Amino acid sequence: MRIVPIAIAILAATSLAVAREARASTTGAPPATAPATASPNAAFGPSDIQTLLAALHCELTPQCTRVNVQFKPAADMPSYDPLVHYAGLGSDPRTAIVWVREGASSDAIQSALLGVMILACMDDGEAGSKWKSFYDLASAADARVPASAPDPYLNRHKLVQAIIGSL
Repeated sequence: MRIVPIAIAILAATSLAVAREARASTTGAPPATAPATASPNAAFGPSDIQTLLAALHCELTPQCTRVNVQFKPAADMPSYDPLVHYAGLGSDPRTAIVWVREGASSDAIQSALLGVMILACMDDGEAGSKWKSFYDLASAADARVPASAPDPYLNRHKLVQAIIGSL
């Protein structure tokens, strides 16, 4: 029940972003670029963003990938994702696992949840092969991050920040 307002906020945010991207594509705005750590040649433009946002809308409906939301105590959340964390795909590759800190207000987790849902859309392939390859590149770069690093999702987080920054 607590996720419903968050889902509505994501849908509203993505609807506004789709409208902005549509305006940008008619004005010839330059494409955004993904972080160099994901791939030196990884670039995405307005049509790519529209594809990702359409997948994000679909992700919140029953006909697409399922999202298994698991509420966790604060002590069980990773320090680099204290409110919301994308834990990956489950044993069924059409089920994304998202951890949400118990007791966190919906206001506090809304923007974090948008980033997590973007990761899920890229990882499960719902947004298409281009976005899946961006996710895989960032994930592979994260696999090379030392275990002692403060954020083992560093490259995936940078990728999401670049996407959200382009909205």
